[in-house]
Amino acid sequence: MVIDKKLRKKLDIQKSKFFDRYKRKHPIQTWGESLLMILMVAGTGYFGFMKEGSLDSEVYFLLFFIVFGSFRAAMEWMFAREKKEHIFTVTSVISCFAVLVFVLSIKM
Repeated sequence: MVIDKKLRKKLDIQKSKFFDRYKRKHPIQTWGESLLMILMVAGTGYFGFMKEGSLDSEVYFLLFFIVFGSFRAAMEWMFAREKKEHIFTVTSVISCFAVLVFVLSIKM
């Protein structure tokens, strides 16, 4: 939140409405995000119930959010570059990556 506010002020980016920010920008984004959601649900069933001890749920979900956020940032950059919302999506991905590194360092 603090980083977002500072970036918005520094880069002079107007804050969009909550639902406007999460509207899909292109049909490719709709299909890609839907496929990623299906993979997440299938992976949750597989890693959560079938293969015990193979991949921790925290790591799985953080990896999912990193992949999902990276895909969304790429779509925002390609199809709605003028709004500069991709910058904030990238900061979220970086935050998830930092948490992933932290979680993995604790587990080792």
